[in-house]
Amino acid sequence: MNRLMQVILFTPEIDRMKRFYGSGLGLSIRTDTPDWVEFDTAGATLALHAMPDPGRKGIQIRFEEPDVESRARAIESRGAQLEGGIQNFSMGKVACFWDPEGCLLSIFQSHHPHTEGIGTKLSVVIVNARDMGATRAFYRNVLGFSTTVDSPWWVEFETGSAHLALHPRVDNPERESHHAGPITVGFSTEDLMAWVDDMRFRGVNASTPHDDGFGLRAEAQDPDGNALAFSEAAAPVALEERLAEPFEEDAAPGRLPIRKPLKKGSKAVSRIASTLGLVGKKPKQEPAKGRTTGSRKRVASVRGAGPSGSRVRPKRTAGSKRARTKPAIGRLRKAERRTLTRKKQAVASASKTRPIKRAAARKGRK
Repeated sequence: MNRLMQVILFTPEIDRMKRFYGSGLGLSIRTDTPDWVEFDTAGATLALHAMPDPGRKGIQIRFEEPDVESRARAIESRGAQLEGGIQNFSMGKVACFWDPEGCLLSIFQSHHPHTEGIGTKLSVVIVNARDMGATRAFYRNVLGFSTTVDSPWWVEFETGSAHLALHPRVDNPERESHHAGPITVGFSTEDLMAWVDDMRFRGVNASTPHDDGFGLRAEAQDPDGNALAFSEAAAPVALEERLAEPFEEDAAPGRLPIRKPLKKGSKAVSRIASTLGLVGKKPKQEPAKGRTTGSRKRVASVRGAGPSGSRVRPKRTAGSKRARTKPAIGRLRKAERRTLTRKKQAVASASKTRPIKRAAARKGRK
């Protein structure tokens, strides 16, 4: 039971729902009967089931299971209650049960291999939970799903091509309307702007696509009030952007400009040494050979008393002919600024999938 194979919408108005998903959203129909309509969606299959009683409309999440009887016994032993036991149909065996949020789940053992469609991808089913802890424990411990993302605001399970996810129920529908209901059905496409324009042309009241920090999103509701979420499939991350990720912080670069000690008769040169992990720390200088740190002492001499405004006697008594070195304080700061500027330019040029550049590219295409 590791694959989310089907999302079934129980509806008292199956003809109206078929027009919405077929003509409005542009989904191709694979099976069409008076009581059952199945669309050609990739990931998980979207199906409509006629339900004359309006009070029983809702969504059922169905998982594929090669052995329904043994799995049902295991689920019951962990505390879940089956709804009506194991039922046998011409297509296969099914067992239904409820999660802590009151969502109907089922496990299905098909007599014929079930293949997913090739149309628009039904990529995720989101259970909007009021008690994230209890619902997460149910799907992980009772059903045995493994988590791929686990955070206070988003828990995602590994359930095949279409993922099952948990999100806290939002009481403010104006902010995130698709998280205000019990279940959200999510579709993904490669060009969300064009798809939303087509849906609006066909009369579907879809929201304007917006970037919420996780990609381009849009929302809508079907005639039964079920929440739908549309997203744009993320483009593969370029190699340049993956390499630039460790340098996206505006911290000081891992390079420090230092000056090479001058030797007698040599030209004045500078070097840039890599000092990873030592940014902001002054490198420790070892005393020169034949010298001790106590060889320096102050002498009573007035600056400017010697020829050309120099001292009569230098402060450094040991090695008076040795050229003195100065720390490259000014060059240090200039080199840091230059390196930081080059790093920002490199990150900006490599980040081809950033939201601002994606929006600019879309405007350019229009």
